Amino acid sequence: MKLLPTFEVRSDIFNQILYDLSVHTQYCSDLTAYSYGYSDKHTIYYNEEYLICRECVLDYYCDCITDPTFWKQVKLRKVENVETKVQATITGNYAWNYIMTILHKYYTDQEIDNILHAHEAIKDEGFKQFHYNAAIEQGIVVKVENCFKYDINGAHCDSVVELFPKAYKDFLKLYKQRKEKPIYKQVFNFFVGEMCRKGYRLTYNWIVQRTTKKLYEAMDLTNGELIYANTDGFIVQAPETKLKHSTELFEFKEEYSGDVYIYKSKNYILYQLGEDKVGSCACDVRKDIDLSQGIVVEYDRKFLQLGTNPKTGKPTGIYQIVNKQIKKVNIDA
Repeated sequence: MKLLPTFEVRSDIFNQILYDLSVHTQYCSDLTAYSYGYSDKHTIYYNEEYLICRECVLDYYCDCITDPTFWKQVKLRKVENVETKVQATITGNYAWNYIMTILHKYYTDQEIDNILHAHEAIKDEGFKQFHYNAAIEQGIVVKVENCFKYDINGAHCDSVVELFPKAYKDFLKLYKQRKEKPIYKQVFNFFVGEMCRKGYRLTYNWIVQRTTKKLYEAMDLTNGELIYANTDGFIVQAPETKLKHSTELFEFKEEYSGDVYIYKSKNYILYQLGEDKVGSCACDVRKDIDLSQGIVVEYDRKFLQLGTNPKTGKPTGIYQIVNKQIKKVNIDA
């Protein structure tokens, strides 16, 4: 048995579903027994944070699910600060099947397999996915001036396009719709990650090294003080050479320029660039943080077990935010 796919929805959507379909709702403080699905699919089980309903219900309120089925069930998580109506949490298998459906319009199974074996690279520790955080003191906000944030446009999408050029128009359409339907961006990321499990590890290495080399070249070109890096993007202070902004696939776009505020807690690090925040801080608490004013959140995490993986026997579930505390700290400018 597999856990139901989970989607994050705005609290107003969450509450509207319960209001409109109140005749079908049933409160249950513990949803563990329903997290794998249940036979009475017209009933909506919910608690303070989650509800479980048919996939077509979510599609009716959000219009963000690709080809919804009438009887398939999904689990919705209420989130206060989600920017779009719905954010999908998909699986690697879903992404793989989705991309394969597109590829089968242009390639046979044998052709796909041949292509996925034609772009191979031995794992190179020097070009594995690159992550970097600034070394700063814990417990204070650090202000860094004259910073620029750059990201590669559609790194994974472009890699898949290079592998399968006949499907270029289909993939480009998905990429262009990613802001309205965030699930499309996740599809490319999960598809690439799934290559390891499907037996195409060397092709996965080729994709990672292709992106990492692009990242290294850009960081070397700017020749500034590296503040942050994460797979396909980076923040640099006082670059000697600024990258040209581009909207083309696999070229860099300038996402921000200005002051960056950094805060390192006992269990996360967060960068604030204007209104945007990146880093390892939990999304649920970011709305309460304003590093430019020295306002931060300290918290702990507690694992909530929702089930057990039938193959491995390991517990499955989510991490809850506990012991949340909003406080003011000093800013080191």
